Amino acid sequence: MIWNPSKECMDRDTLHELQSARLRKIVEHVYYGNEYYRNKMQEVGLEPTDINGIEDLAKLPFTTYEDLRATYPFGMKSVPLSQCVRLQSSSGTTGKPKIALYTRKRRSRCILSTALTTSPIRRSGISWPLPTG
Repeated sequence: MIWNPSKECMDRDTLHELQSARLRKIVEHVYYGNEYYRNKMQEVGLEPTDINGIEDLAKLPFTTYEDLRATYPFGMKSVPLSQCVRLQSSSGTTGKPKIALYTRKRRSRCILSTALTTSPIRRSGISWPLPTG
């Protein structure tokens, strides 16, 4: 079943441009909104304007568990803490807990995604991008 034909059936060139535009936007957001990411990018000589599209993804520094531990608890956020409405955390049994913060907009998207189906089966409204064990 196709829910959004304009997004789900777009041609490869349009998809490539959409993904590239979103990557440029998020790179700029974290560069200017998060000192830790900005420093990591500067260490490898990158600025947001160096990222033109998804073909430049390999240039970006990856986030490791060590990065998460070094910035615990809120060093990875790229919006003011006052804009965060939900906090999720791992148990921390293998070290410091991993923290995920959600803004009102992100939380609303998660909740809306569960409401867009007539199926009685629902997935969790909040995605957890990191292992919690």
